[in-house]
Amino acid sequence: MKNFFIALVFFAIFFGGTLWKPQKVNYSIHVDIDEKKGILSGKEIFKIDCSHVINGKILLYLYPNRFSQKPSRMDAMTRFWIYPRNFDSGWIKITRVIANGIDITNTIQEVILPGGHPLAGVKNAVISIRPDVKCTSDIDFKNSAGSSLTEIEIDYRVKFPKRYNLFGRTSNGFFAIGGWYPFLVKIDEHGKADFNTPPPKADFEVFLTVSNKRHIMINDMYFSPSMPVQANNIHTIVKDSNGISLGIFNKLENYEVSCHGVKINYFSREKYNPPEEYRAEEEIGGIPVMLPAVDKPDRVGRLFDTLCMGVEFLKSETNWNPDGMSITVLEIPLRMELTSYTGETIFVSDRIYGIFPFEKFWKFHDFQVLRALFGHFFLKKAMQQNKDFLNSAMEADFCASYMVEKIANSGKGGKEYAEDILKWASFISSIDYLLYSPMVQFREVYFKTIVEKDWLRDEGWAFMNNLPRGKLLYEKLKDMVGKKGVQEIFNGLVVEGKDLESMAGLVAGEKMDWFFKQWGNVYPSLNYRIGKVTVKTLPEGKKLVKVEIFRDGEAMVKEPVVIRLEYSGGKMEKVWFESGHKGEVEAVIEGNLKNVTVDPEGRLFEDPSITSNNPEYDNAWKKRVRPPILLGASLWSS
Repeated sequence: MKNFFIALVFFAIFFGGTLWKPQKVNYSIHVDIDEKKGILSGKEIFKIDCSHVINGKILLYLYPNRFSQKPSRMDAMTRFWIYPRNFDSGWIKITRVIANGIDITNTIQEVILPGGHPLAGVKNAVISIRPDVKCTSDIDFKNSAGSSLTEIEIDYRVKFPKRYNLFGRTSNGFFAIGGWYPFLVKIDEHGKADFNTPPPKADFEVFLTVSNKRHIMINDMYFSPSMPVQANNIHTIVKDSNGISLGIFNKLENYEVSCHGVKINYFSREKYNPPEEYRAEEEIGGIPVMLPAVDKPDRVGRLFDTLCMGVEFLKSETNWNPDGMSITVLEIPLRMELTSYTGETIFVSDRIYGIFPFEKFWKFHDFQVLRALFGHFFLKKAMQQNKDFLNSAMEADFCASYMVEKIANSGKGGKEYAEDILKWASFISSIDYLLYSPMVQFREVYFKTIVEKDWLRDEGWAFMNNLPRGKLLYEKLKDMVGKKGVQEIFNGLVVEGKDLESMAGLVAGEKMDWFFKQWGNVYPSLNYRIGKVTVKTLPEGKKLVKVEIFRDGEAMVKEPVVIRLEYSGGKMEKVWFESGHKGEVEAVIEGNLKNVTVDPEGRLFEDPSITSNNPEYDNAWKKRVRPPILLGASLWSS
């Protein structure tokens, strides 16, 4: 699958046919935090050998520089989901580089990334430095122990922007999912720089000093200000990790429960005071929970209930027993997504269960918590088996999406989405906006979306590539092979340990290289519409219907497009499964044709930027009518 998912940037010479195996790096990171200015001052020390050198240079990612310029897609609405006030820049600056005691700061050069790279145009996103390392093609790069080690010492400063989500600072402190230190670009087995893949596993030793006693999180480790060791002076070691997340908080509460053999540690700013009385609810989307008697959720309690149910479901649906494992769940100011995960920590938004004051909407948050839980478990398992991180992350989300859908479809109201709940009240202006505008916070949580645009891409696996989440691959494969087919793929991944591409080809009965090449990058810009519809009466009284279907945009995409015909005698569906700008389907019906609709179940994603109307407006032969809107009516009117 890697051949189709990773668009490699070749930046070096090729050393014969010998496979290149870079030695694992040990980073020693010493940092001080100036909380008032939002500045981290750091010294990073690590040792390299010839396996880390390309053309006499080593390459370093400077992750925070991606925050030095305003996001291109940010507008007046989305700004509030990224920055507490206005745009605030972040950066990382290298002030000195020493190699074996020799100052080589003057060798720093910017690496220009190609136009298709997500960080193309970001100044100093990647830099090179030239240590005096003697490497020749005669060295056996499978085992570079024969080459001498060079100690690299880097002094640097990082400015944390006032920013929400997975990197930034707010009134409660600092948080960075990773990248708050320079890190080496991955080198592939052929000795070439791979700018699209997260860094390989490394060992980290962290020395952290803050000006005041604070609650500190380093990956899944918690350091309380009340601990005997001063919590503003931390020393810890992390082994075999793809990166280090760092949280420094003014306030943090820690809650712990044991659930089906798994320990759950939850960290939140909120004090957990459960109501004195609970009432048992019916299953909500398949999730048996206990809720307060009013429509104001006990957020921590509900999250624990959902996580415990997820652990039980995981044990019942797979051959994997997570007994003895622990889960760390950290609440941070996520605003673009409700949850995220790294395989070491699950992150949830501090707005979870607090967006809408209606019980019916809380199940959508439950599903996102479960998806993060399952994805976390599957990714953690893959990391323990030393599998490729990038492919493992997508396969983990594929499996998580399958399990969440299975839970949702098993319970009352599981197939119900926000538009089903709210369509009766679309005459109210605020609800009409929620239904028809794509610019609604956490919109993909509530609506039947196949594509999660995720243009912020803060995650450590996502910022350097255009790869989709595993959910997209799950949805597109489900359209091809059906529900039973994706169940077979799931079993092959989880039970048999196979990879996604081979299982997809086995179930589909064909080579799937075209599929992963098509869907393994930026989602194509598409719009579908119904063209000419003709009805011809046949001699026996039946009617022959011919329907033109148009695909605007990137027309060479191949995906199953469902066309539904509704007529007085019932309804039927036809599938157009060809590439190209124009196609046609035909059907014989008994009765009068009432309507023709493309994509009646919302399985396609259509780009509003390539049409002057709502992209779904021309998906029907007879256009649907939206009810008149009462501009004065609002959910939040007093």
